[in-house]
Amino acid sequence: MVDVMIAVAAVAALNIALLSVLTYIWISNYRKFESPHILGLIIFAVALAAENVAAVYFHFQTMEMLYASDPAAQTAAIVLRCLQLVALVALTWTTTR
Repeated sequence: MVDVMIAVAAVAALNIALLSVLTYIWISNYRKFESPHILGLIIFAVALAAENVAAVYFHFQTMEMLYASDPAAQTAAIVLRCLQLVALVALTWTTTR
């Protein structure tokens, strides 16, 4: 159970790092092009990063799973965080190319 909690926090931290890279790139692009689409991407990245920061904060604040102590809920949390990580890796890869 503790391993799953640590894994969720670790994946959330990776997501925050990728979102930081994306936000930096998108802010640079927004300054250059002033496209509303890029502004939407920045807002998306900041909102998603805030959600991941909250997950890490609550993990270390309470040292418990934010979602529930039920193993099924913890499994769902790690699966969803990993899916988010895969999506962010793909988005970072395409953005940096």
